[in-house]
Amino acid sequence: MKSKFTSQCLIIGCLLGLISCQVSVKRTINNETFRNKAIAEKIFAAFDLGDPDALDNLIAKNAIDHSKPEEIKSNGLQASKELCKMQKFMYSKMKSTINKIIAEGDMVAVYFTSKATDNTGEEIKTDGVDIIKFKDGKAIEHWAFTIM
Repeated sequence: MKSKFTSQCLIIGCLLGLISCQVSVKRTINNETFRNKAIAEKIFAAFDLGDPDALDNLIAKNAIDHSKPEEIKSNGLQASKELCKMQKFMYSKMKSTINKIIAEGDMVAVYFTSKATDNTGEEIKTDGVDIIKFKDGKAIEHWAFTIM
């Protein structure tokens, strides 16, 4: 009788241990997901402000931008900084609205609308989706799909 009770306690203990591990993993994923969404929002804010130095803590030095313009010859964080400077030079009063942000684990998708004024005074509106992959709290890959 004592042996059966001990076996049942061990089984219940193991099940409780597995459940607590799953809860811990879910919390980690949720925390990572929320952190990555917040970082994506900060990246958008840095581009809106034309503040390339703000990208230092948001984008990895060796990040890959699969959508960078051909005229930007550098790579990684430096390419993102150059793009930020280029956009600031080409467009004034840039404002991006995040319409929807979807995240799971290390991937974040941002559906946005950006409005800006170009150097001729013409207003430009762009809708798009950016997909950003994160590692250790920094963007490491980026894909952009835009419609002007």
